[in-house]
Amino acid sequence: MNVLFICNGNVARSQIAEALWNWHFGKTIGMASSAGVNPNYELADQFKVVMKEFGVPIDGHRSKHVNEFDLNDFEWIVTFSNEADEYVKAHNVSANHCHYDVSDPGWNGTIEQYRYTRDVIDMIVTGEWQ
Repeated sequence: MNVLFICNGNVARSQIAEALWNWHFGKTIGMASSAGVNPNYELADQFKVVMKEFGVPIDGHRSKHVNEFDLNDFEWIVTFSNEADEYVKAHNVSANHCHYDVSDPGWNGTIEQYRYTRDVIDMIVTGEWQ
């Protein structure tokens, strides 16, 4: 199964989800990618710190625009921002689609905000989110 996670800038939420999915399930279920509807093209340093704390590899991660992908190549698309959700709905894709309203720690978010976001997204990715 291949999954695409989308948020606004592709520097925090969707990057975290991609890294966690591939860490948990990349060798068993399938791989994930991530993108942004308005990517920043530079990953937040806080993202790098909180993923290292978990021991999750992020080598090769870069910010990507959603236009780099054919949305119909994915079985699931998961969105973390209203803008990303609207983008997917407007493109009438065949993939399954779900949306989680996860707060964006932003480019200048604190390490604590990034840890919280990482932990929430980890629960979503592993199915522990209620």
